Amino acid sequence: MSQTSDIVRARFTEGDNIRDAGLTTPEDIRRYDDIPYGPDPQWQVLDVYRPRAAEGQKLPVIVSVHGGGWVYGDKERYQFYCMNLAQRGFAVVNFTYRLAPEFQFPAPLEDTNLVFTWVLTHGEVYGFDTGHVFGVGDSAGGHLLGLYADFCTIRATGPDSPSSRRRASPPPPSP
Repeated sequence: MSQTSDIVRARFTEGDNIRDAGLTTPEDIRRYDDIPYGPDPQWQVLDVYRPRAAEGQKLPVIVSVHGGGWVYGDKERYQFYCMNLAQRGFAVVNFTYRLAPEFQFPAPLEDTNLVFTWVLTHGEVYGFDTGHVFGVGDSAGGHLLGLYADFCTIRATGPDSPSSRRRASPPPPSP
């Protein structure tokens, strides 16, 4: 591991521990923890949070992609934020993805794809309304969602479609 990632992990952990001190799972939340979405049981696991009052109902889904500069973070660090979203009437999927420097890009993007695929294939089991799936990302997580959205758009329209060519065109020259 690099010295920089060691420093980032230590400092971010310290702040997150202070932020989360004393927090517990709200009584109105049902959680499903440590569900594998890929072959690596350390890195490729997720949690699902749902409001207890919505038992048996299909809910719109939010997939949360944590931040951390691509070198820090996991689902535990974002669980309380995600449970707050679930209290607002969503099924929330909170996952851990493979981090640098242990893994190279595009590992976190591959994990993001695996999670969205998992959501679509497990909708019936967890009461997901798979016609209404949203993503939210913090910092590096927002970056991963942007890349993933672009990837999905290119796959849906094709790399040679007019919309893809327009998006890839350079900006017009300044006057």
